[in-house]
Amino acid sequence: MNIPEIYDYLMRARRDLWACLEGVPDEKLSEPLLAGSTLRFHCLKDLVAHVPIIEDSWVHEDFLRDTPIWEAFPWMEALGGDGPFYAGVPLADLLEYWRAVEESTLKYLPTLTGPELQRQVVLGNGRESMTLDGLVWHVLVHEMRHTAQIALMLRMRGVTPPQLDLIAYLPADVAQSTSRASGQSGDCVTNTLSPGSKVHVQPDAQDAAARAGHTHPPLHRPHRKEKGRVR
Repeated sequence: MNIPEIYDYLMRARRDLWACLEGVPDEKLSEPLLAGSTLRFHCLKDLVAHVPIIEDSWVHEDFLRDTPIWEAFPWMEALGGDGPFYAGVPLADLLEYWRAVEESTLKYLPTLTGPELQRQVVLGNGRESMTLDGLVWHVLVHEMRHTAQIALMLRMRGVTPPQLDLIAYLPADVAQSTSRASGQSGDCVTNTLSPGSKVHVQPDAQDAAARAGHTHPPLHRPHRKEKGRVR
């Protein structure tokens, strides 16, 4: 599969995830499930904001070197960027921003020709560069990782998320019929799981590697401080 095909999959999976989230009570989306004040994200809404913020940042700040979409959303600028700031924001506002980022990315994808994908992109620290092809794939996989976290957090609150595996969206009649017949579409299903205790998240691999003396470049979005905000 190529980049446009994977992005098409992500868009269709988003529609199912968004429909699910829209059926979840706001208090569940805003509840700080992740214990520990040092964690970057505390609730489901923080992750719902994080996924498009990172796509927006890579595409516009790094690939195109132009204005990110979030600047058209004053409430995002006021909150301080990427982090545990979104519990009080209506889900509809977060999804409106995500849709705007998606629309912008769709206009950008046709420019990803063979030579363009081999272009070296200088990273935020100014000392390293990577191919655009690799960085675009990083953005795509980044969303898959975090939507899996969102699915887990939904289950922690007794909500069955939709089936978001790639096979559910492949153009095969058997795969489509099996997925839809199982009821794993965009609708959330409330199950019998009782609300779980808060999760204590282990330090991430990058922090562990740093303590061990390794110096591999981070694969996650570099944190940027702009006007006192972390991007």
